[in-house]
Amino acid sequence: MKKRWFACFLVCLTAAVASRGAALTVAADGIVVDAGSLGSFTLTYPQLIDASQKVLHKLVEKSAAGKTATLKYDGGGQIVFTIAGGTVKLKFVNMPGDVKKYMMDMLIDTAFSKGGSWKIGDRDGSFPREKPASPHLFQGNANSFRLANAMGEALALKIPDYAYEELNDNREWGWNIFAWKFIANIDPNNPETTITIGGEASASAQPAELKATEKGIAINAGSIGSFEMEFPVLRNAGQQPVHKKIEAKATGKTATVKYEDGVQLDIAIDGSDLAMKFSNVPGDVKSYEAVMMIDIGFSKGGKWKIGDSSGEFPREKPANPHLFQGNQTAFQLSNAQGQSLSVRVPDYAYEELTDNREWNWPIYAWKFTAPFNPDNPNGKVTFTTGGAATKKLVDSFGQSTADEFPGKVKSLDELKADVAAENAYFDSLHPPERDRFGGFIGNLALKKTGFFHVQMDDDGRQWLVDPDGNAFFHFGLCGFSPGDDFTYIKGRENIYEWLPESGGEFKSAFRENSSEDFSFHLANMIRKYGKPYSYDDFAERMIGRVRKWGFNSIGAFSGIPDAVVKAANFPYVESLPLSEWEGLPRVPGVFESFDPFDETTRAKIEDNFAKKIPARANDPLLIGYFIVNEPRFDEIPKAVPALNGKHACKRKLVSMLNEKYKTIEAYNAAWEAQAKSFDELNDAGLAVKTDAAKKDMDEFYGLFLDAYFSVVNESFRKHDANHMLIGARYQPVTINNEQVCRITGKYCDVMSFNYYTMGVDKTLLKNVYEWSGHKPMMLSEFFWSSSRDSGLAGGREVKSQQERGLAYRNYVEQSASLGFVIGIEWFTLVDQATTGRWFSKYNGESANTGIISVTDRPWKDCVGEMQKTNYEIYDVLLNKRPPFAWDDPRVR
Repeated sequence: MKKRWFACFLVCLTAAVASRGAALTVAADGIVVDAGSLGSFTLTYPQLIDASQKVLHKLVEKSAAGKTATLKYDGGGQIVFTIAGGTVKLKFVNMPGDVKKYMMDMLIDTAFSKGGSWKIGDRDGSFPREKPASPHLFQGNANSFRLANAMGEALALKIPDYAYEELNDNREWGWNIFAWKFIANIDPNNPETTITIGGEASASAQPAELKATEKGIAINAGSIGSFEMEFPVLRNAGQQPVHKKIEAKATGKTATVKYEDGVQLDIAIDGSDLAMKFSNVPGDVKSYEAVMMIDIGFSKGGKWKIGDSSGEFPREKPANPHLFQGNQTAFQLSNAQGQSLSVRVPDYAYEELTDNREWNWPIYAWKFTAPFNPDNPNGKVTFTTGGAATKKLVDSFGQSTADEFPGKVKSLDELKADVAAENAYFDSLHPPERDRFGGFIGNLALKKTGFFHVQMDDDGRQWLVDPDGNAFFHFGLCGFSPGDDFTYIKGRENIYEWLPESGGEFKSAFRENSSEDFSFHLANMIRKYGKPYSYDDFAERMIGRVRKWGFNSIGAFSGIPDAVVKAANFPYVESLPLSEWEGLPRVPGVFESFDPFDETTRAKIEDNFAKKIPARANDPLLIGYFIVNEPRFDEIPKAVPALNGKHACKRKLVSMLNEKYKTIEAYNAAWEAQAKSFDELNDAGLAVKTDAAKKDMDEFYGLFLDAYFSVVNESFRKHDANHMLIGARYQPVTINNEQVCRITGKYCDVMSFNYYTMGVDKTLLKNVYEWSGHKPMMLSEFFWSSSRDSGLAGGREVKSQQERGLAYRNYVEQSASLGFVIGIEWFTLVDQATTGRWFSKYNGESANTGIISVTDRPWKDCVGEMQKTNYEIYDVLLNKRPPFAWDDPRVR
């Protein structure tokens, strides 16, 4: 006769990997344990075993829903599972008398062979990389099991006393997986026992710091860097975007995002968790997608892991830009120091990791697309960090320790010996004779005004003319003063082989008033020349150098050493005092743009100009003023409708609409809106979806630009009648617009264009020239980099230093031959720091931008090509020879 009895077993799942609670669910095959970035595991439902270890009483029926499951076995036995928080209660009912034990197992992915380890009782070992001689990694009695990955994240299980455990490598039987199982006794007289399952974070794992902004979720991951996850885009069944975002309001820990047609997303941040709740979602929305960009600096030893797949961020553009595509819920990236950021996304999500250099953008992009379930409109994303910086990445001269390249400095003696070697090198260079400003000596019948100006000759060619009335093709260098060579060292001091005290011999190599920003380039100059850095000495030396290469002026983002440039007759450009840190707040969502309709802003512009502009109004060395750098005016039609009424530009938009439509009914009909009054529009996000709405925003775009340039021009001309406004250093996405060019040309003397490209699009340049009313053009920012022979990463890459120079020659001469390009500015004089620019902290650009390295060595193969163009540009401009054309398919 079968014995009738029941027993209760408690399975407790507590703190989980990377400082987040374990997520437990019952599923068809067992208890699913979500261990965050460590992975997901299934502890199978029990098999019933007799005294001889024979499995009996097969499972014949199972039902699982939410937090409970019921199993029925032949012979009448049942097991009921109930999950409450981190505890799973197992209740055995009507167990037959021949049941003596139960067995549960768990499969472990072979990805743990890449640095993973295990511990059972007092025995431990590594998961084997290849199939071992014996498949049995452990067999014996113990009451605990722990597995850990290479990052130190672990999952630990405490099982009943006197249990038997096995850990096997199933590759022995043709199955690419590890398997762990335990067999525990069933004692009818002691019906309660527990199994504890808990995660262990790596020693330094901690929640990432999250903040909601008007653009998305800002993620501060400590010294691994800062990231931003954009607010989700809604997609239909065909993966096309629907119901565009029209408004976002953020308070730091919360955000409300409004989309077209009444869709709303409410976001709440709790520690490292990001909770999302959608409402009013139409039936055509089937998924939502969020994107996070990853700095190209991760190409220097960084790694990624998505689910079971992993790899390195490629140093150079790969053949296939898609590093990963597939359904997964976990993502982890780590840098060369072993620090990591882990992200957990909603279940059933699709993830993609791409190298955007395929599309000429030096950055990586990760995104996830999660299905939208109208019955459960909530989602959660969790961000955690881990690891510690321990690896030396930068040598004592500021060079990458991981790279070898020609010209890499290996010793202090070698660095000091450069002084004599460079003197001989520069003595060997013989640029053509120029006038005292660096202009062309030749009778071109141009006006002499005593200041730089632009002039069109009788043949329709545009010239930049120097104060003596000679043609002057502007060969400028951005970042002439130390800047991008400073790097932020705080919090990662141990990745450098050497750092000095901030107050000692190398005090002048630290940025002024900062012990956290250090320049290896300046430190190398201190060691090389045996004296502290001063900008006057630096500038005097650099002017002498760059003149030898045919450069003739100081470009943007540079301090001006007045005494030095005056003594050397070395021209320069300046920028107007319109920055945010000079008291001009930005329009939210419009990069580098102030609100021209705001009276306080207009007054501040006048005050700033009155204080700064007159001091240089009579300086003949000043070429002109840039207005601002890379304003994204193209964002105006999208950003301004989403603002509230505290912004003058939004009130101006509403006023324009009121004046045009007269009645709210007419506006509603044109914009397909349901507003009750025009006053209501001031604080409402306006959906720009009809043709009439788009036309209205284009009209407002022009109104905004005209007001912007009008206030700048009027105030500037009041204080300086001698110098030029040389444009706003547009990006391609902004300048490729007839209205933008027409209005800019109305108020500026020169169009400036930060034109990063391989091949010059002459049609685009000609369009800008025509649209602007035939205003001459300055190509105000560009560079190419070579990671192979510099130890740096990022930027528009070519294969060598010589190719950098060849790309320069093609770009400059092909552009100059058009007849209206009057100058260029190369970005920059000195390379960016190996560990990134100081003001971006851990996310700084770190590219081979300079014509001089961190060790103060010129990139001779690069400047050797550059100087050919710089020496001979007037032969090109006067049609004495054709422009250089690089025979490379990338520039065609």
